[in-house]
Amino acid sequence: MRFLILFLFIFCFQSFAQDNPGAVPLNLENYEFSAEEINDYWNERQNMKTNFYQRQGFVAVGNFLKNAATSPLRLVRTIGRRHRTRDVNITNENIFMCRMGDELKVYETEFVNNVRKIKKALCSPWPNSTAGGCSCEEVCPSDIRILYHKNYKSPEEQSYIRNQLYFRNWSGIDEEESFDNHSNYALTGGFCWGHTVTTQRFNRLGFFDKNAVPLDKNGKPIPVTSKKFEQYYKDLVDDIVKHNKPRVIPGFENLYELSKTAPFNKIIGNRVAQLWTNNATKNMQGAAMAIRALTRLDDQTKSRVQKTVEDITSRLDLGISPAIVFNKDNKMNSGHVVKVSAHYKNENGDTVLCIQDNGARSSLNQVVSFESLRTGKVSVSCSLQLIVTADGSMKYNGSKLAQLNIVHNEDQDLKDQIKNLQLMCKRRHCQ
Repeated sequence: MRFLILFLFIFCFQSFAQDNPGAVPLNLENYEFSAEEINDYWNERQNMKTNFYQRQGFVAVGNFLKNAATSPLRLVRTIGRRHRTRDVNITNENIFMCRMGDELKVYETEFVNNVRKIKKALCSPWPNSTAGGCSCEEVCPSDIRILYHKNYKSPEEQSYIRNQLYFRNWSGIDEEESFDNHSNYALTGGFCWGHTVTTQRFNRLGFFDKNAVPLDKNGKPIPVTSKKFEQYYKDLVDDIVKHNKPRVIPGFENLYELSKTAPFNKIIGNRVAQLWTNNATKNMQGAAMAIRALTRLDDQTKSRVQKTVEDITSRLDLGISPAIVFNKDNKMNSGHVVKVSAHYKNENGDTVLCIQDNGARSSLNQVVSFESLRTGKVSVSCSLQLIVTADGSMKYNGSKLAQLNIVHNEDQDLKDQIKNLQLMCKRRHCQ
């Protein structure tokens, strides 16, 4: 009799599994996946459900034998238990729920979440390959997400030596790294604005490819000994530095290597000097700040300082390393332009801006990240610090500052770079 009951139980359970093979596939019109991708994934989920029922069958048989051996009453309750299935409509998505005893299995939730994760990964900016079903705006957005291409580095990484210009904004301190040896222009008063912005544009727009070679219009390699070879890199530098256009830089691994190699070092050095002229002398921001610092007629108030610092830190949090200009207190010719690489609060609660100074050695510009073994919290540290206290006073490496602003060309540069990066992305991924 017990064997007969066991046979009937297994037969009923298998019939239940056959009658409930799984949920009806979702309506995926909004997901824009190819039919083949969806079917492959759905078949995989169906196989997992079949395996689930098979495993549940073995569990059911084991429990049945246990119950049959211990209590006829429990046996009757087990045979008489009703198995129920029901469809539930949640946010217009059909979620199949199978209730067996006290367990609730929601299959479609996992499927929907996985589809969303896959779509998000495939449709992120600058995909490795053209992803079917993704809109052009998803893979080539018209906002700052377009900056995050595979060659783009975080503000902290941009402070590393390999992402800086080899030559410094000085003369005679170290002859090898002296600006005079890497430009046709004599360094008289400094080209900090041009040096900073040139570095910034290469960091955002340079696609360095060590294994690539320069190609002519016909797609043939340009001989190193050819005059076209140097002209190729001159045009490339001009596109990045003068016109804010992204370019692939073949044959070099990073900015430090490119700016150290002749004759490209002088090409970049000349552009640094010219860019300084465009930014520092053709706009009155630097001169106005110098006058304010000298006369103290318009010292920045606490609220203005806080607003400027909030603007700087918010850009850093978005992955953007801004260029800033400041003046020392009571000094006419102390204006200086630098990049900001990170920010944090020190033990006094002051805001610390980590500075990438073109007038300092490359090694001093690097931001160091470290993780606490006790708490696991990641912190940053840096040598060159611009400190802003709670009362709005500012110091840079011990010198009191009177003025602090984001450079006037920062926002327009960013707009042009986003626009030109999007055009490059569309040519690659929106055909």
